[in-house]
Order: sequence, then structure tokens, then C-alpha cells
Amino acid sequence: MHRFFCEELDGEVVSLDRSESHHAINVLRLNVGDPVVLFDGCGTTAEGTIARRTRSACDVQMSSRTRHDRPHGLRLTVASAVPKGDRLRFLAEKLTEIGVDRFVPLNTSRSVVDPRQAKLQKLAAAVVAATRQCERPWLMSIDGPSTLTSVLNDARSTDARVFIAHPAAPGTGREAVIEDAPDSAVLLIGPEGGFTDDEVSLAKDSGAVLLDWPGSILRIETAAIVFASRLLDRR
Repeated sequence: MHRFFCEELDGEVVSLDRSESHHAINVLRLNVGDPVVLFDGCGTTAEGTIARRTRSACDVQMSSRTRHDRPHGLRLTVASAVPKGDRLRFLAEKLTEIGVDRFVPLNTSRSVVDPRQAKLQKLAAAVVAATRQCERPWLMSIDGPSTLTSVLNDARSTDARVFIAHPAAPGTGREAVIEDAPDSAVLLIGPEGGFTDDEVSLAKDSGAVLLDWPGSILRIETAAIVFASRLLDRR
């Protein structure tokens, strides 16, 4: 059945928002009586049927609801410098698909992209679409832009393990990830020019584990997906 995002799943009949209604009516061309699945992004899914549709609105008659527990294992936050253009959307989609819990746009000394509110709103829509496609019951949350110091302080307050991607980090590699399986972690990804020496030192002073990809310098979105996948694979 086709899946749609709906923040409020209480009541016998719920209304899809404008974007989801457009997808149901104009893209999928669903009609009254067609079965659908709804998800609220907070662990609840529901089944129902299209009860009413107009040119721009769609109501769903609810039939059942299911509450899903969060998967056991690593709760991962990716705090990443923002890549240019559509690469940010691609990054958010792939992090959603592999199971990242939270994304934080990271402002660093060498950052060249500062995401505005409109860009973050579009990013949230991309996360909804990716969640719908991969059938996750939980949305990846998106924070506002943050500094490295703030992210490290937050990790310290929540007792999260910190990992930082840094080219040619001595004595690191796959073993550093495989041997460590924390319950909560923060993955730091720098901008195209990399983290500065001061930023790396700041992260190391906070107990961060340095990670690299031997023999190659990865782009922002590639590094985020590669290292997030390696960490999540330990659950």
C-alpha cells in the first residue's frame, strides 16, 4: 500500500497536509476507497482508506494503528558541514535510509555553505519523502545549524561517544569502529577543506575517535554515508 506522512493520527478521520494530498491525488491518482498506510514519524503507523478527496485535499478513514518501538542499537547523530547544491538533499535522503536518528548542519572555520531556514524546510521535506520510500516509522530529526563547540558540549552532556572523520588520521581506520559499539554516538564530518588543526584538537580533547578512509579523500556526503554506515553496522 502507498504510504503517507501525517503528523496527527488521532481520530477516526485524519487529513493529509497539502504536500501529501498532492502526492496522493495528482501523482498517484488515488480514489475514494483506496487503501493507504500513514506514519507520523514518531513511531506510529496506521492503515486506512481514502474517505474524501478534492483537487487539493485528502481525508483518510482510519481502521487500525500500530506503535513501533525504536530499534535497539546505536542512536547516531551526524553533525556535518553542508555540501553545495543538491548534494545536501542527497545526503539527507541517504542518512535517512540507513537509519541515522539526527542531522545537525555544522558550521566550521572552513564552511562555505550556511543553510537558511528555507533550505532546512526543503531538507525536512526530503527526509519525509525518504522515510516514506524506505518504510521507516521514525523521521530523522533535523536541528538548526550549530558550532563544533556546541555539538561537543551536547555530546558530553548526553554521554555520547564522538567520532570525527579526518584524512590520514594516524592509527585509525576500520578497527577503531569495529572495536567500539556505543549506545549513542555523534559523527563529525568537516567541510571540503577539512577541519582545522584547532578543531581536530578540540574534538580530540573531548575524547573523539579519529577516523579516515585510507588512500582517498572523500567528499562531504560520501564521508557521512560511509562512516555512518560503518558505525550503524555495529548494532
